Amino acid sequence: MPYPKEHIDQARSNALFLSTFDPKTTQHPDWAITVAFYTALHLADACLASHNIHPNDHHERRGAVARHLSAVRAHYVALESESRRTRYFCQTTTNLQAQLQIQSHYQPLRDGLCSRLSILPI
Repeated sequence: MPYPKEHIDQARSNALFLSTFDPKTTQHPDWAITVAFYTALHLADACLASHNIHPNDHHERRGAVARHLSAVRAHYVALESESRRTRYFCQTTTNLQAQLQIQSHYQPLRDGLCSRLSILPI
């Protein structure tokens, strides 16, 4: 089971990749949303791991987020839902939708989780 630092390192790697997507012009807005979600997922896992909570799948993680990270739960669920919609249901998304998801959900989620972890936003 990864330690918080390992999740933070993965989140940083994902965030670096996310920074290569300009949500206004990318030809892959669905991937921008997915990378944003997985960046946030690792930050959430770092917070949970610091309390020795290690979810095995998305279902367990949603429950753990609801119980232990309730302040960011709505943003987490919204971003996960949008990522799932584009990944599994092949529903297209526009650059504007990706930009709105990142601004409305990813950024507050990232900032809230980084604050809990006492790290600067990545």
